[in-house]
Amino acid sequence: MEDSHSQDINQVLGFFQVDLARGLTPAQHEANAKKYGKNSLPEPEKTPLWKLILEQFEDNLVRILLAAAIVSFLLALFEEEHERAKAFIEPLVIVLILIANACVGVYQESSAEDAIEVLGSILLFLIVLEFFRVNFFFLNFFFIFWGNWGIGELGNWGIGG
Repeated sequence: MEDSHSQDINQVLGFFQVDLARGLTPAQHEANAKKYGKNSLPEPEKTPLWKLILEQFEDNLVRILLAAAIVSFLLALFEEEHERAKAFIEPLVIVLILIANACVGVYQESSAEDAIEVLGSILLFLIVLEFFRVNFFFLNFFFIFWGNWGIGELGNWGIGG
């Protein structure tokens, strides 16, 4: 059924063969899950490692350092024979710093994705816990406070019997 949210409730109930008072039977639920799929959002795909590494080089400062390392490397090629080994140290150090920066960035990104998954689970637990805590508070309030009201004293707002 297309646009079931905008249809009359009786049309939707008839189309899906559902009783409003009882809901779906377990057999209907299983059949609908096979036919339409689970009633849940798909899990988001994790960012691949290569993409995380490339994202570390999107910063302008990192690009400037990479360009400096390339220029320094090219200049080292034109150094005299006895100075050439020393000339490659500077671009090598810049590249090593960029690689270390990328490793730290990838580690932080992957840790953040894992932390978000854990926070989602914790949030669900806290919502359920809060629901029961609030309901328990109101039940206690009802039985302790309202249970002590004397029937004959309701007009006087008195407590006790």
